[in-house]
Amino acid sequence: MSVQLTVEQTAFLQGPVSINVAAARHDGWPCVCRAQGCQVARDRRTVTVLLSARRGRELLDALEGGSGIAA
Repeated sequence: MSVQLTVEQTAFLQGPVSINVAAARHDGWPCVCRAQGCQVARDRRTVTVLLSARRGRELLDALEGGSGIAA
C-alpha cells in the first residue's frame, strides 16, 4: 500500500525542521544521526532523507546491512 503525503505535510517536512534518523547496528544497538534535510518526490509518495556520509557512517552501514529505519 502506498501513502501520499498531504500538501501541508510536505510543506512541513521541507520547512525548518530537525530530523533524526535511527537504525539498529548488527549487534542490535541503536545508532542515530541528524539528517541534513529531505526531499519529497513530486507525487508525494517518496521521502528521501539526506545524511552526511562522514557523520552518518555508522547509520549508513546499519542500513546497508539490512536494518530498518526510523526518522
